Amino acid sequence: MAEGRTVSSGPKSGKKAQRGRGATLKSLTRALRLLRGLEGAGEGKSLTQLSREHALHKTTALRLLRSLVAAGVVEVDATTGRYKESPAFWVRVAPFLRPALALTSEVRSVLDRLSRSEGGTALIVLPDATSRNTAAPVYALPPGPVRVDPYPSIVAVTPLHATAGGKCYLAHVSEAELAEYIARGLRQVTEHTITSARALRRELSAVRHEGFALNRGEAGSGAPAVAVPLRHEDDTVVGGLSLAFAGVTFEEAELERRVPRLREVGDSIEQLFSYASFRRYMEEVAPDAPVPPPEADVSPPDMQGASPSLVRSVGRALRLMAVLWEAPEGMSLTELARHRGLQEATAARLVRTLAAEGVARREPSTGRYHVDPVFWLRLAPVLQSASSLESTVKFVLERLAAHAGATATLVCPDAGRYHAVVCSHALPQVPAYFDPTQDRYPPLHSTAAGKCYLAFQPKSVVEEYIGQGLSAETEHTITSPDDLRRELDVIRRQGHAVSKEESISGAAEVAVPVADAAGDVPAALALVPLAADLTDSNVSRWLPLLRIAGSRLGRVLTADWFRRAAAEG
Repeated sequence: MAEGRTVSSGPKSGKKAQRGRGATLKSLTRALRLLRGLEGAGEGKSLTQLSREHALHKTTALRLLRSLVAAGVVEVDATTGRYKESPAFWVRVAPFLRPALALTSEVRSVLDRLSRSEGGTALIVLPDATSRNTAAPVYALPPGPVRVDPYPSIVAVTPLHATAGGKCYLAHVSEAELAEYIARGLRQVTEHTITSARALRRELSAVRHEGFALNRGEAGSGAPAVAVPLRHEDDTVVGGLSLAFAGVTFEEAELERRVPRLREVGDSIEQLFSYASFRRYMEEVAPDAPVPPPEADVSPPDMQGASPSLVRSVGRALRLMAVLWEAPEGMSLTELARHRGLQEATAARLVRTLAAEGVARREPSTGRYHVDPVFWLRLAPVLQSASSLESTVKFVLERLAAHAGATATLVCPDAGRYHAVVCSHALPQVPAYFDPTQDRYPPLHSTAAGKCYLAFQPKSVVEEYIGQGLSAETEHTITSPDDLRRELDVIRRQGHAVSKEESISGAAEVAVPVADAAGDVPAALALVPLAADLTDSNVSRWLPLLRIAGSRLGRVLTADWFRRAAAEG
């Protein structure tokens, strides 16, 4: 650091945060980083690009990517072969993004006040998926035409050691992580960028001692910045809170003068990362959606012709993530293991890996795991798109319910591909109707929507499903494997399914498949009238409405629509 600087010890100085990754799963760590690397990549990324970015052999990257595809969170563009986030996945989790949107909105408000009062760009700096470059998912711009704009495409290629917020992060990683970072090279951005390992270590030591970091033009000329670390309750540094300025003379004393204000704002943001804050958002903003019932662990079926094999831990971990996302109180390790039908030691390795990668957090005072609010911040660039997508799905369903006079539902399989989950629904304006908000997760073969989904899956998926047993929900439920196979053949030929009191007495269902751009069927669209209203004339009237709405939802579930929604949002 420059000579003559006043040394002031920042708040929360003391023990160095430990960032050890003991008892984690290497393959799962790599898969989670691949998934993070696809966040906000609208055009997707090729296998070569991903393997290069993450320093993985192509065979290893392919195996991990195929596991993410099988888990339903990544898709392959049928035209380009590029990997991208699955829009169908965002449709599925959209109802649970409201707490994340609320947190992001509150953080943006805090940053906006800071930006206006200090006259600089206020931003939260986090490491990217490879922990090499800078991510700035949430920021606020000051008024006026002259300002620093951390546009994602620019920030994403700026190395951590070239930014003040990035140096705050690097100053608190473990020695092993820092050595790995340095070993992969210190890329030069400007003539002021630190490229010497010894000089960087000296700089980071000073950052730890003084509690803040400066940017003297390492990332770009005419853009000085100052940053303070952002910490979790356990003192782990997750990133930095920065103020960047444009069109001003670089004076270190002027930047240091802003440190107390940054620390004050940083404290308020850190409170939003707490377990209490997580519970508040989940209880006040999340919809009244119960956690799905416990079920035995089922690994995702291998893809036809797949070589190499899938990574079992990826599917298991992503299903644990879904459970945590829907648990306002968080869950203990024992509860998670019991819920997913896992050995406690297996669940421990999975959840520790999720925590090490910033997806989940373990509350020190209670020992319970919950979704890390910082993970919500990382998703900020795509949260608005997901919210917009949810609104579009809801709009289609509401119109369908209004025209048909029956409840409209979008149904997907659960993580184990056995139970039917209502992703979104709309109620009709009639006095008597079916309410899908009950705590029910019927097996797929007992619903028309579930049978529509099964009818358009590969034969291996259907046979695996049948092998788990066909339980009877009512006396009308199909329980014979041969009868179900014949039913699915009929559904494939006619393109729709009809059921009457097979899942619940008093209700019927008419459903059509929802196919995405690649021709896959990730969901089904259904009308759920009362059983007495299931007449031939009504079915003939409903099917055209269902097919039109299903076609529109099929367009929603494409990457092109997802990119368009992101641009509009």
